[in-house]
Amino acid sequence: MKHRPYNCFIYSPEFTVEQRQDFPEVDPSKFKESAEAFSHLMADGSLMLNKLLQSDELAFNVMEAAQVNDLERVQQLLQGTGVNMILILNLLQVVSQSR
Repeated sequence: MKHRPYNCFIYSPEFTVEQRQDFPEVDPSKFKESAEAFSHLMADGSLMLNKLLQSDELAFNVMEAAQVNDLERVQQLLQGTGVNMILILNLLQVVSQSR
């Protein structure tokens, strides 16, 4: 058996370019909408993390409220950081599901 380098291609008439699946035309509008929404979410997350890093008191209070499942207090504390409500609701859902 002859050694073939890894970058060697063997032609086979069974696999031709014409047999490739046709894909619909690319429309990046939904992808861009998702990216924009995610960028806002990331900005809010970054803002919240920076506030938590800057304040030991805030970090302590959020953690203490989360540990006793006081979600209203967690929500109040996180709203005080200036983040969007959607991020807060997603975080509260994660906290409540982990219980």
